[in-house]
Amino acid sequence: MAGRCGVPVNATAVALTVTVDNGSTPGPGHVTIWPDGVATPTVSALNYSDRQVRANGVIVGIGFGGAVNLLSLNAAPVIVDVTGWFVPAPVSTSGRFVPIAPTRAIDTREAPRSRPLGQGEVINVPLPPGVPADASALAITLTTTQSAGPGFLTAFPATALLPPTSSLNTDAAGQTRAAGLIVAASPAGLNVYSLSGGHVIVDVAGWFTGASAIDDDDGLFVAESAPRRLIDTRRGDPLWANGGIEIANVAIDAAALVVNVTIINPFHPGHLIAHPARQPIPLTSTVNGITSAEVAASMAVVPTSTAGIGVYSSGGADLVVDVTGWFVGTPPTPIGGPPTNRRPPDCTSTTDPGGLNDFFRGGAALTGADYQRAFTLPDGRILWFFQDPFIRGRYGSSTRLHNAALVQSGTCFTLLQTGTFAAPRDYLFADQTQGDKHWFWPMSGDMGTDGMFHVFVAEMRENGPGYLTQTEPIATWAVTIDPATLQVTDRRPATNSSAALYGWSVTSADDYTYLYAHCHRQFGYDLFPFSFPPVYVHDWDCADELRVARVPKGRFDLALEYWTGSTWSLDSSVAANVIHPDRLVSASQIYWANGKWIAVTKVDDWWGDRVEIDVASQPQGPFTTVRTIPAPAKCSNCNTYFASLLPYRASDGSMIIGLSNNVFGVPDLSRYDPTFFTTPSI
Repeated sequence: MAGRCGVPVNATAVALTVTVDNGSTPGPGHVTIWPDGVATPTVSALNYSDRQVRANGVIVGIGFGGAVNLLSLNAAPVIVDVTGWFVPAPVSTSGRFVPIAPTRAIDTREAPRSRPLGQGEVINVPLPPGVPADASALAITLTTTQSAGPGFLTAFPATALLPPTSSLNTDAAGQTRAAGLIVAASPAGLNVYSLSGGHVIVDVAGWFTGASAIDDDDGLFVAESAPRRLIDTRRGDPLWANGGIEIANVAIDAAALVVNVTIINPFHPGHLIAHPARQPIPLTSTVNGITSAEVAASMAVVPTSTAGIGVYSSGGADLVVDVTGWFVGTPPTPIGGPPTNRRPPDCTSTTDPGGLNDFFRGGAALTGADYQRAFTLPDGRILWFFQDPFIRGRYGSSTRLHNAALVQSGTCFTLLQTGTFAAPRDYLFADQTQGDKHWFWPMSGDMGTDGMFHVFVAEMRENGPGYLTQTEPIATWAVTIDPATLQVTDRRPATNSSAALYGWSVTSADDYTYLYAHCHRQFGYDLFPFSFPPVYVHDWDCADELRVARVPKGRFDLALEYWTGSTWSLDSSVAANVIHPDRLVSASQIYWANGKWIAVTKVDDWWGDRVEIDVASQPQGPFTTVRTIPAPAKCSNCNTYFASLLPYRASDGSMIIGLSNNVFGVPDLSRYDPTFFTTPSI
């Protein structure tokens, strides 16, 4: 670079426009540019997809022998145009960068123009207010949208001839592309030429001083010894829709960073905005991503605050930011708080069974789950718990956890888990879970007198050679959750912490809360009748039993009283079975509703074909079957199990029953989700 294209031999950095023409070579790739004489950095200056032509600006330090290195991942032609350079100086009059609040200088979609450029048309972009007439250059983001076809745009000084270079390229009609650039200016601003036509947007982040400026060191450029990566969200959570992220400043005297901002696989069509951290988000854009498979980069000169820079996402996407240097100055103090980046809810059209079935079948957040249980929170939201859910991740992947939750507000659901999007972890007890050898399954719960939601959790251990080959509950835990924030505030062994699992079903009525126990010993115990080859399944000694205890309403910290068959006792050893003893499995859920206790049971678990509803006038029974419902199966070889009742009614007033589904053998996530149906109220 040094001594070529007007670049002085003592230049320390150059401003470039880099174009890759991948039109005749298949496959995606990227271009990396860095100072000669240092190791190849793990960064990118430009990204391109199969058979694309892409361009972007770069400011990079000049290395050994006055050269920069360029690496292209693919065998595609690369064009490098010089737009400026930097030379060493302790102070300077001209060529110093002055950051401004990112400002939209022109948008041909808006009045007064409100029409795209035509083929071969040039549009003038005046200097923004406050920029002196002798400003030597502008730092801009040049964007085209609704492109008329393959072509390019060139930005150049308004008083100059059209140069034989390009600033931004398009491959087809209807595209949206952006590139960050340093463009020499004139008193009349700059011009933008479009070969094919389309809308043009120019955003300005700052300007470079001219001859009328004073001597100063503010605005001098400091090149990184080698470009480096500041953030890559692919290792954790992406930027969610309307979410923001903050990146610390690279130096206390950095008033603007020169970065390459890359948008990766956007969830929805949208854009990223790089801006001073904790300052108002400007009405500009840095880089656009329209398709879900898009990877696009744009250089940006981003003014900073003392908190660094922020990046906002309109539609959600992964983000990569690489830094190549900074301009010296005094960053302003933040005037707002840090950004938020929360996963947005997934919504359905209705909470009737049809809408719920569409939601869970679509797998927006969960691509599979079973043992669905739902509870009403004081503010009307619904808290759902699931066992062994599959969490949807990047690129259609799914990760199985042992527990997760959803909070439902109206028709929208927000996922509750720990970890990150890239590496999700259980909502409960993630720190104590040991893969498929030791884990925790949520059961039932209720509000306590302390204003907190209490959920009972089964601690599980795998004794067999593989997952769910001989699975044993070993303890019961009580977990306290703040119903406002859904944060876990406490966890401890339950008052009855035994493997009897008091808390399998929980319901409150009048002065007491009732805790029903079911052993949940499902896998690897007794031989299933008539099976060949032999299949060892439930522990028949306990699988058809349900016992009940009580505490004063909402007082989960007190000792339990157990129903003995005739009275209530503090002795758990005399607890009696309160449900039908003639079923293979009676993993019932008990609810207090309409002045009666209602038991909902998927009879005979995986093998049965009916759901029964039993009612009783007392929590301990006797329960009488009042309704038998054929269990709707998802497919001819699907099994159904674990029926539960939702805590709200369908729009016609009927009860909504949820039913878990699966197939034997290799998991089929297209079948592994709860389904819902109605039955008239009892």
